[in-house]
Amino acid sequence: MFNHQPVEAPLTVIRLTNREIEVLSMVSEGLTSQQVAESLFVSTRTVNYHLAGVFSKLKVSNRIQAIVVAGRLGLIRTEQLFGNGRGTEEKVFTSDRRADVDAYRERMRMYSAESQSKGENAS
Repeated sequence: MFNHQPVEAPLTVIRLTNREIEVLSMVSEGLTSQQVAESLFVSTRTVNYHLAGVFSKLKVSNRIQAIVVAGRLGLIRTEQLFGNGRGTEEKVFTSDRRADVDAYRERMRMYSAESQSKGENAS
């Protein structure tokens, strides 16, 4: 009676500038904004400007989310970061980022539980 065809969402193209990719890649290696700035011979404010552009384009609110999303989209290389898919954050981020890591994991757990719940309700 009802035709339940899956609806395809339109593809969104995310374009980061070369400099945004460069900055995010360096941040993914654990460098601070100050260290990135010194390496690129720019100000810390410029680095943070590029990161703000990345956050906006990827619709994220912090470095961890940006690195994870950019890695999943293939915008930055993450093989050395993600390894076998477990313990990713511990390999990349220092202990001062532990709260961000824990908050990200909790959001992912909630999202996963939400998705499973929606799937069970659809059956």
